[in-house]
Amino acid sequence: FASSSKDGVALDNGDEAKDLLAIVSVEEGASEEGEQLQAASTDTFSVIEQVDHDASSFTQGLSYGYDNDGKLCIYETTGLWGKSKVRRIDPDTFAVIKSVDIDSAYFGEGSTFYTDADGNRRLIEITWKKQTGFVYDADTLEQLREFSYTTTAPGHEGWGITYDASAQEFIVSDGSANLYFWDRDTLAEKRSVKVTRLDGREQDQLNELEYMDGLVCCNIWYSDDIICVEPESGNSVREYDMSSLWPVDERNAGADVLNGIALGTDHVLITGKLWDRMYKVDFPNWPTLFASSSKDGVALDNGDEAKDLLAIVSVEEGASEEGEQLQAASTDTFSVIEQVDHDASSFTQGLSYGYDNDGKLCIYETTGLWGKSKVRRIDPDTFAVIKSVDIDSAYFGEGSTFYTDADGNRRLIEITWKKQTGFVYDADTLEQLREFSYTTTAPGHE
Repeated sequence: FASSSKDGVALDNGDEAKDLLAIVSVEEGASEEGEQLQAASTDTFSVIEQVDHDASSFTQGLSYGYDNDGKLCIYETTGLWGKSKVRRIDPDTFAVIKSVDIDSAYFGEGSTFYTDADGNRRLIEITWKKQTGFVYDADTLEQLREFSYTTTAPGHEGWGITYDASAQEFIVSDGSANLYFWDRDTLAEKRSVKVTRLDGREQDQLNELEYMDGLVCCNIWYSDDIICVEPESGNSVREYDMSSLWPVDERNAGADVLNGIALGTDHVLITGKLWDRMYKVDFPNWPTLFASSSKDGVALDNGDEAKDLLAIVSVEEGASEEGEQLQAASTDTFSVIEQVDHDASSFTQGLSYGYDNDGKLCIYETTGLWGKSKVRRIDPDTFAVIKSVDIDSAYFGEGSTFYTDADGNRRLIEITWKKQTGFVYDADTLEQLREFSYTTTAPGHE
């Protein structure tokens, strides 16, 4: 850090050099456009731990999330006419912290935790035959909103729901072979896909859902199978026979089918309707499953508030104060100083330190994906997003860096993926000041 100054962050104010941030990201076999997964069907899983579950719970929805104090919780919704409940469960003791009955006119179905556009922690629930859903405060379980929806005619039922934070959309099942995708903010249907198994047949009876590592994992009603499908195509690419988890002939009297999947940082929590137990399991043939899970035990797909992992790191490689020539080296030696929070919906493309027009240190980040690319200014103390600006949906955002121009103005420059177009922004307001063209390696000039 001997050459770090305050102008990118080699700027010109002369304050002491700052540590540098690095996002540590591990991705196996996926490009920006996404490589096809290797399809697999297996009964291989590992039970990490068996924990308690209220045997009176007719489980319909299960997810990890946070209360308003940032404490990790398990959220469960249960069904049956006149007995449906919304619950918050302690993830350490598995005791029910809070339980609220829903109106007896409704048969509760799937639910999922998420964070809304204003940063509020919420739980959304759908119901079976009434085409009605509810949004709850994730802390108090107070019902904040009621909404209507349609799914597959004529019944327009609601079965399962999960949340993809990266796309800011809910994914919904209704017992048919269809999955429906709803916009997080408007709850409007964006698209739907039909689900097919590895053998090519359509699969209906899609029940409780969980978004895991880019796939929609579905319980199949009257079955102990979990199938995981690509959200764009509806094709199943992973299938798990869970029948040996708690074999039917060993289940307690009254215990119903397997139903309930929730992704944590190092396990998948699985239960069933009227089961007296839940299981923490791992899938050994899915090495990337927990790579995108947060430090707090809730998967990133369970809400924007679920945090990605950043680390402030220190890398030392033998340079003296007088500037000896570096010894070429390949090493895995580094020290983690601190782990801090990061918005899990950010498809990070560019990251740099810099300063706003008042001389305050900031982090600048640009993100990618078609129609979702952003330019952001982040507080370096709290790591909260101070300002976020969407770039034109015609562009897929790429790298960026802070700099000071010849006139002493603080700027951010960004390039884009396939359009040979870049932008210069005011480092304070993030106002776009200039558009420019460039060429790189033919023919793509990316």
